[in-house]
Amino acid sequence: MANHELTPFLDEIRNRLKLSDLIARSTKVFKKGKTVKALCPFHNEKTPSFGIDDARGVYHCFGCGASGDHFKFVQEIQNLNFIESVRQLADELGIKLPEKEASKISQQNEVIYSVLEAACVWYQEQLQRSTGEGARTYLNNRQVTQASIDQFRLGFAPNQGLIAYLKDKKFSQGDIASAGLSLKADDGHFYDRFRNRLIFPITNARGQVIAFGGRILEKGEPKYLNSPETPVFQKRYVLYGLQQARRYLRNKAIIVEGYMDVIRLHQEGIPFAVAPLGTSLGIEHLQQIWRHAPCPIIAFDGDSAGEKAAFSTIEKSLPFLSANQTLKFLFLPSGEDPDSYVKSYGSTAFEKLLSTTHPIYTILWQNVTKNFSLDNLTPEEFLQIKGLLKEHLKNVENIELRKAYFRQFDILLNGIQKQERLLFRKKQISLPQQNSIATEKILLVTLLNHPYLWEEIGELLMGVNFKDPEIEAHRLNLIEYFSGDFHNEDGQKALPAELSYLKNFTDERFYSRVPFAKIGYDEKMAKNGWLEMYNKLHNQQFLHSDQQQSAEHLKNDFSLSNWERLKAIKER
Repeated sequence: MANHELTPFLDEIRNRLKLSDLIARSTKVFKKGKTVKALCPFHNEKTPSFGIDDARGVYHCFGCGASGDHFKFVQEIQNLNFIESVRQLADELGIKLPEKEASKISQQNEVIYSVLEAACVWYQEQLQRSTGEGARTYLNNRQVTQASIDQFRLGFAPNQGLIAYLKDKKFSQGDIASAGLSLKADDGHFYDRFRNRLIFPITNARGQVIAFGGRILEKGEPKYLNSPETPVFQKRYVLYGLQQARRYLRNKAIIVEGYMDVIRLHQEGIPFAVAPLGTSLGIEHLQQIWRHAPCPIIAFDGDSAGEKAAFSTIEKSLPFLSANQTLKFLFLPSGEDPDSYVKSYGSTAFEKLLSTTHPIYTILWQNVTKNFSLDNLTPEEFLQIKGLLKEHLKNVENIELRKAYFRQFDILLNGIQKQERLLFRKKQISLPQQNSIATEKILLVTLLNHPYLWEEIGELLMGVNFKDPEIEAHRLNLIEYFSGDFHNEDGQKALPAELSYLKNFTDERFYSRVPFAKIGYDEKMAKNGWLEMYNKLHNQQFLHSDQQQSAEHLKNDFSLSNWERLKAIKER
């Protein structure tokens, strides 16, 4: 791990050796203008997805998630540690590495690891003593088993005692401070950083303790406290539970929010859970998990804050996405987190919940369209949506994936256009042509199944006469029925026999032609359907009357103008 004491030498190595030239020693590199790509040396691929940025001195593979700089590349390729990789490149370039500084850094890091391990053992011991009774009670109330306590090496930090213990172990105050375990008071004395807290040791992938997290057990702030960053700990690179989860991360992973969520899921047989350390999920976290699982699930609360966090994560990840490196999102019921959900409903229910995840494109779609009424888009709004989607997708650097997203959104946009055309047609002529008797039946059955329409359309029904005598009788009976004290749907239970007969008009074939007439159909659509049928019947009756009058005029005066009028009416 780099240290500020070596910075001038590291910068000189970077400046004198172009990163793409270094990587070209291990794999084929393709240069086109300022763009430099390579076949990834860390996984098999036929199309280069390994991007190299010589200006910044970094690389990233969009296929497997590998990323780093000159020194990280040498470390990974040759299985060296940081100091060894720096020494090798320095020797190659004829740069004299200050061995004193390099050796000092390596030794300091080893001391920090030793201090942290000793502190972890002490915290574990305190949990089992009388001083840790409150912490044990807390864990018992949270239903954390002894097996989980041992697996995650949970401990307890009393108000004092760690510094004295570590000094007895021959560690200096400087060592303790470098490990982030002490704070200095205004009067100059040092005291324990973690006090009266349940302790969660944080480890690297090799299982070495690199930091701690502490939850306060009494009232106070902050609720959770993490170690400060040290030469062995940068939280943006660390996922809690990764070391415990590594052997289970075989193409599946779930990223949760907190320590207890991770512990709960592991305890309940879902051992592929990890969590960031009290910070928002960063691209460095995703790059780590992508090495093990191409499509991790990220769990968020199902509220607006959760949706906002999901979209923020997507925005960060877009430049790094590929067919083999993506995300899905799980939105938990309001007020639930993985810990509480599994405790309440069990691991089986949670695993079923994992089948309700949302891919990236659905979150993007929802975010872009949330301020639009998709049932009634104007042409301008339609183009606005397309523009917003395009603005987001330009950040997807993987060309093939970007094309795939455009195709997916084209399908959704075409669906809106198709729906708009369908709704427009429905507003104009939503049904196959009906004869007047069929239309009369539809009007009565629709009103019978949607009695709330009476207040709005009753006068229209009273102002029309039906052609079929039997249906006209039913119209009059229905008017009489609604004109009484009928004001709620429960009245349908007491339909008189003459109105119950209307049910004989209906079957599945009937409703397939006029779905809005069916009980439970959308109220607005039912009303629009009824009005359309009414207008159709009204027009039919008007045309019939007009045709009779025109025929009578033609009979009395067989002129060209009367004949043309009658012909035009018949064609309408």
